[in-house]
Amino acid sequence: VDGFQHRLIARHLVFVLIDSTRDPFQYQLLPAGFLREPPASLARAHAVVLTHAEATPAHELTRLAARVQAISKRLVVASCRHHWTGFKRSVAGGQADEQLPANWLRDKKTLAVCAIGNPAAFVQNVREHAGAVSEVVVLRDHDPYEPATVQRIIDIAREQSVQAIVCTQKDWSKLARVSAAMWPCAIVRPMLEVQMIAGEDALRPLILGAAAHDKL
Repeated sequence: VDGFQHRLIARHLVFVLIDSTRDPFQYQLLPAGFLREPPASLARAHAVVLTHAEATPAHELTRLAARVQAISKRLVVASCRHHWTGFKRSVAGGQADEQLPANWLRDKKTLAVCAIGNPAAFVQNVREHAGAVSEVVVLRDHDPYEPATVQRIIDIAREQSVQAIVCTQKDWSKLARVSAAMWPCAIVRPMLEVQMIAGEDALRPLILGAAAHDKL
């Protein structure tokens, strides 16, 4: 259950993250849309952080920040971008993951696979990092990766002679159960770093204040 909707959770500081590539002001409430509450409910939060700024035009990010700020003047509105710093590849024998540089995909033919709510930013990042993307397999959010689905991914990778399969860490939590010997090529997932691009100075005192309260 999302903490913002769970009214019984004790809280000192409420952050709401909004994917800036999916403007909540353009969508409807469930079941017509994906919103659990109307945007006006953001007035209950202390801060709103607009994520995936790297995938949103600057003027759209500015417009969205202004609309959120208009809900409540006391809201701190910040924004951040997701930056891929490299990749992780599991090593047989239970050893620690191998860490690969961010340019590792640059000369490789790649298959992108994901089962996340909004795959656009992930797919865009794969295209930016890979030498070529042969195909993109987008599954429904929280897909269980049944054996037939895994075999489909393996077949595509073999038929198209891809050199790497890229998935998210969320996907890897399910794909890790597949025997390493079954994959026809390396399967990697990106290492993410969140970089604040606006509002960090306003967020800092909120976070430090909440941390100090917890120590009392």
